[in-house]
Amino acid sequence: MADLLSRRWWRLLAGSVLLGLALLAVAEGLLRAYPRHLPTDAIRRIALDARGEDGPRLLAHDYLGFVGPPHAEYRQEGVDHDFVYTTDEHGFRNASPWPEQADIVVLGDSQAFGFGVDDDEHWVSLVDDALPGARLVNLALLGAAPQQYARFHEVFGASLRPKLVIVALFPPNALYAGPLFEEWQAAGKPDGFNMWRAFGPRTSEAGPLDAIKSVLAQSYAILFLHGWLKNLQDPVRVHHLALAEGRVRIIPERYADIELRAQPGHPDFRLVMSALTRLQEQVLAHGSEMLVLLFPTKEEVHLPLLGEAAPALLAPFVAELARRDVPYLDLTLPFRQQAEQGRLLFLEVDLHPNPEGYRLIAEVLVDHLQRHATDYGLTEIEQARRR
Repeated sequence: MADLLSRRWWRLLAGSVLLGLALLAVAEGLLRAYPRHLPTDAIRRIALDARGEDGPRLLAHDYLGFVGPPHAEYRQEGVDHDFVYTTDEHGFRNASPWPEQADIVVLGDSQAFGFGVDDDEHWVSLVDDALPGARLVNLALLGAAPQQYARFHEVFGASLRPKLVIVALFPPNALYAGPLFEEWQAAGKPDGFNMWRAFGPRTSEAGPLDAIKSVLAQSYAILFLHGWLKNLQDPVRVHHLALAEGRVRIIPERYADIELRAQPGHPDFRLVMSALTRLQEQVLAHGSEMLVLLFPTKEEVHLPLLGEAAPALLAPFVAELARRDVPYLDLTLPFRQQAEQGRLLFLEVDLHPNPEGYRLIAEVLVDHLQRHATDYGLTEIEQARRR
């Protein structure tokens, strides 16, 4: 009798396990077919895993932190984006070869790199096309920290003798990557900053348990379950805005931690401003002008239109840049005005602009450069405007 019960128990257990695995497989298939139903954190994790947090696509560099691979072409696919980008002879997103002299050099992170769109759709390319009398070179790289901007300018940009250096500032990345870059240097610059940013310091070799965790972390069903349980413990408010051209996912508390750092008295804020100040000194010393281009988050654009307070990420930088007489152009108002008219300007889940958003950035910047061409010494633009 006991043996019979034991056999039944094992059959029941085996059947339950098989049923569980079958349900997990079905859930995995459904979530892979409809990934937009995943929690935002899970989608972000999948995107980072897909590109290895940019690690494999960036090359370690002892001084610069990292550089892009030269003459490369990559396709990046995600839940709400699918784009191809190519790199030049120096690993940046430009056509080859470089000109001997550039009128405008662009520095920044993924917002200036143009994450999410093809080569001819990101705002640097659109500005270059709209200003035929000027030559632009883009020195932005995915995930770059503010301290790297000055180094990219020093090593690559200064020799191009630009009349204007545009620095794209996205506070969530700047306030996150800036302190990490300092930690990487203090640790003796192991590997490259791209790997440090992605995985942190390597404390030991990965074991079998780490390999199992890595495999499970690739499962959409596991990521969904983890996000669901996490949301039960700490509920996250999410707005799914339906606009005329599509939907956009807004998370009011997304940047709560970053908002604390974006205060004039916080060390991370001072670190970013110090990096910008040093960069401006370097730019002016080479006879160029500098313009800081300020990028708002989806939440800063859309939450006020919903009657909710937006995270104060850009406002402290606007005030401090004005106090230090650093020229800047804030994109918040143009984005908010267009969003109020129902224009879809961001990717649905990802935090980057969509093609329409990058087109708006180009429109606003071209108008600014044409009106202030004389201030920046861009005589070619001024002459073209008068024709």
